[in-house]
Amino acid sequence: MKNMIVLATVLSSLLSINAVSEHWPSGYYSTVATPDDAYYYNDENRWYCHIQNATQSYLYDVASQIRVVGDVNTFLSQATSLNECSWPNGFYKVAGTDGPVYRLYPGNICQITSDAMLAAYGGTDAVIEAEDNSNFGAHRTWIGQCYWPSWDSAAQNN
Repeated sequence: MKNMIVLATVLSSLLSINAVSEHWPSGYYSTVATPDDAYYYNDENRWYCHIQNATQSYLYDVASQIRVVGDVNTFLSQATSLNECSWPNGFYKVAGTDGPVYRLYPGNICQITSDAMLAAYGGTDAVIEAEDNSNFGAHRTWIGQCYWPSWDSAAQNN
């Protein structure tokens, strides 16, 4: 009888360890109930972020990589929320407006102040228009007005 109790205790411990240490693969997830509401989950560092809208989803090609689950909270609750996901580097503006255009580059965001400046960065034909609820500054430092590019840096951006 004592051996049965010990065995039951060991089994119970192993099952609870397995449940706590469960890992989901890094990638994009949504639920059956809200398929258009997607998250990126990073298992290695245990964080996740929310895909902001259809434009961001398109840029990251979420549709071809999404995993639909019953409940994302089962594993998201074990990770740190970074809130909104950051945008890929590039030039952005809110769709249907005359500006401003933002330049997103590693860790930073700045505002392009003229068409000539946009051309100097080689971004004239590269501006992506996104929904008005877009947080282009997510996980980036606001610099303010962009610096005028030097010829060397402008050549590297093309």
